[in-house]
Amino acid sequence: MGRLQLRQELTVRTAVVGGGISGLTFSLLAARGGHEVVIVDRDPPREGGDVESAWQWWDRRSVPQFRQIHGFQAVANAVLRERMPDVLGLLHRAGAHEASRIAAVLGADTLPGSEALGQFQCRRSTLEWVLRAAAVGEERIDLREGTEAKALFMSAGSTSRVGGMRTTAGDIAADLVVDAAGRRSQSAAWCAEAGLPTPEDVSVDTRQVYFTRWFRGRDSAPVVRYTRVELSFATLMIYPGDAGWFSVTFFAPVGDAGLRSMLLDPDRFVTAARAVPPIADFLDPDLVEPHGEVLFMGRLSNDLRRGSLGHGRSGHFEPTGHRRLDRGCGCRWLWIACSHLSGGEQVLTGSCTGGDSPWLARSALMEFPSR
Repeated sequence: MGRLQLRQELTVRTAVVGGGISGLTFSLLAARGGHEVVIVDRDPPREGGDVESAWQWWDRRSVPQFRQIHGFQAVANAVLRERMPDVLGLLHRAGAHEASRIAAVLGADTLPGSEALGQFQCRRSTLEWVLRAAAVGEERIDLREGTEAKALFMSAGSTSRVGGMRTTAGDIAADLVVDAAGRRSQSAAWCAEAGLPTPEDVSVDTRQVYFTRWFRGRDSAPVVRYTRVELSFATLMIYPGDAGWFSVTFFAPVGDAGLRSMLLDPDRFVTAARAVPPIADFLDPDLVEPHGEVLFMGRLSNDLRRGSLGHGRSGHFEPTGHRRLDRGCGCRWLWIACSHLSGGEQVLTGSCTGGDSPWLARSALMEFPSR
């Protein structure tokens, strides 16, 4: 995880770039630990909405995968259950539910602790909406919506310590700047402009793309369960969401133009999915109906950022994750939870040193052969 320098009984003023899953989770834990947080996020939802309006209308320009398939591993559920049970309760009331895939491995459900390996299942938009609602209710969180971070600035008289960030609505002074901007992070460029050390980014193209279409069950529809089928030309997956929604996704090689053309057609997509027996059971047109167009996602890579934690004494750090192995949210939340110790009285104050987690380094650089 990296060795963290921590201070006790100190209120840290933190500026968080990005009001997505990582930024909101970090902010909630920090605020509940007694620290002051300012979040800047450029893509607010419509006022007075709910989880369904967030799904339909929330324009998350900075999150291109916002309406794509999302799986949240057991570690994410554990963080919510242990550190933010009120947020988990809000998720359940919004329609999220828990499920365990451990029984799919013969004998695994008899191992000690296996009962705790349940996942929560919902759309990403629902999770973000619930986290944002919780953040709005926190007295120590100042959520500045419609504001975009533009650069870092240095502490007075220092060339090596960040004093805060510049935004489209003015400067924000901070002891710690957290970059939670996700795939479109600009922090490496900001550090370079400020004369600070920049991280080393290592990226491996997975050579895969995916195609997703969403379905919603009618009143009499059975509960959909996670299903994965390995085909000769692609992987086909059903992933449950919340409130009767579920996604059907084809993962395919990046260079198969004929397959891409077929799967981008909404009707042919449904026909192809219904031709696969285990999937067809869930796509009975009398029980479920498809919604929207086929969502395409490309440029999938596994990324590892070395040397970014702390950037020396810059008062800046970034949570990172792993997309291809579905570890993005889980990795970030585990890192965030570990940066806030058990009682919440301590928080990372901007001096981080230490190496990469070995398992993340290995998995992030795995190459996946073309089918």
